Amino acid sequence: MGLSAFQRRRRELAAKQAAEEAAKKAAENKSLDEMTAAELKQYAADNQIDLGTATKKADILAVIVAHETAGDEGDQDGEGTGQGDGQGGESQDEGGGNDASD
Repeated sequence: MGLSAFQRRRRELAAKQAAEEAAKKAAENKSLDEMTAAELKQYAADNQIDLGTATKKADILAVIVAHETAGDEGDQDGEGTGQGDGQGGESQDEGGGNDASD
C-alpha cells in the first residue's frame, strides 16, 4: 500500500468514525416518541428497564414511560422523607431538651 493510499484510507476511516459519532449523538437527542422499537429496546437495556413481554413500540414506550415516572416519584418521595426526618429530628431534639430541663 502506497503512502497516498494509506492516507486516503485513514481519511475514510476518520470520516466513518465521525459519521457514527454524529449518528449516536443524534440518537441520544431523540425523544422517546421519535425512537424506533429497536432504539427503545436499546434504551431500556442501557437504563436497566425490564420490558417484560412488551414487543410493540407502543407497549415498550408505555413501560419505559411508566418506569421513568415511577423513578421520578421515588426520587421526590426520597427527598421528602429526608427532609421530614431532618425536621422531625430537630423537633425531637427540642422536645428532648425540654424534658431534660424539667
